[in-house]
Amino acid sequence: MNPRTTGTVCHVPLVAAKSPLVARVRVGGGGFSGIVEGMDGSTTDRGGSPTGRWDMTALLGFVGVPLLGVAGVIAWAISVRDRLPDPIARHFNAAGEADGFGGLTGILVITIVVTLPVVLIMGVPGSWRRNPRILRRTLGPGSTTFAGLMCGFVADTLVPQLDLMSAEGAVLGSSWSLVGAGAGLAIGAIVSWALKEAKAPQAEHAPDPSLPRGPRSEPVRTETSTGMKILAAAWIVGTVASLLLSPALFLILGLSFFYIVQTYSVRLRVDDDAVRFRALIGESIPLETITAARPARYDWGDSGGIGIRGVDYPRSRGKRIAVASRSGEALDIDTTGTKWTFVVPDGTAESLAGDINARLDRLHG
Repeated sequence: MNPRTTGTVCHVPLVAAKSPLVARVRVGGGGFSGIVEGMDGSTTDRGGSPTGRWDMTALLGFVGVPLLGVAGVIAWAISVRDRLPDPIARHFNAAGEADGFGGLTGILVITIVVTLPVVLIMGVPGSWRRNPRILRRTLGPGSTTFAGLMCGFVADTLVPQLDLMSAEGAVLGSSWSLVGAGAGLAIGAIVSWALKEAKAPQAEHAPDPSLPRGPRSEPVRTETSTGMKILAAAWIVGTVASLLLSPALFLILGLSFFYIVQTYSVRLRVDDDAVRFRALIGESIPLETITAARPARYDWGDSGGIGIRGVDYPRSRGKRIAVASRSGEALDIDTTGTKWTFVVPDGTAESLAGDINARLDRLHG
């Protein structure tokens, strides 16, 4: 029951997707059809079940608003072209002083070329209902936050140069980048909170009799590996040090830290009505939708990384949402919608699976 499988990861890279920590989701006909209910401590069905392939609220918030924001900033930049020196300052040294010059068009083209792919890569999967809500909540806010940061960066570059005769001596600002990133993060958080998901159907039968049964289990907590703790500490040091180079780099590294520590610590408990887990974000899996629970194993080398991610295993394990803070012993939970894999402390997978299956036996009489 604990096979060490190798699987194909479904890829959609996030910002700086070189990291093995980035969540990956397939976009297209083979995407996850998982349906899960409720973030821990939140209601599940606000305003009825959603229908259709796209969540229009998410599409507007994660894609429409960022693109409109970028379009608005570009329109503003064009409108103040006559108030800018020619050439304008386009590059700044570590002290924020202008040391590279050129035309306005170059800045605007770079803004579009850099921002558009990020918005599409993160915002579109975040709006697609076939992706489980927890992945959409992970991806979508990155789109709005990054777009806000880029809009603010354009303003920080141009506002200090307004009405100057020459760009020599211009100093790069930072306040608009902070405002833009903060506004984008707030919009992303609000849209994420509003995301809805259709309720999964109830399971029709008790789990297979061959699966483990056992007494009630204790809540468990899984921490990330020592190597990842060292990486997180190094990331913090690098982020602080980046202030000496660029406020924009500091913001990018700081905002990306979420994806480094999203599963730094994962708590999981089995209740009478649901299996609940909490990382930086969490979900509740209604017990009535669970079809089986079994011990398993997760290896980040097989599946491409740690974090909250989509994994496509061969044969019976199939497509799953992995919540992994490290490699090791895991708990597979199958539902009528999503299949889940949770990395758990060594020696606890059997008892957790037994507790869930025993509760399901009682639920189904």
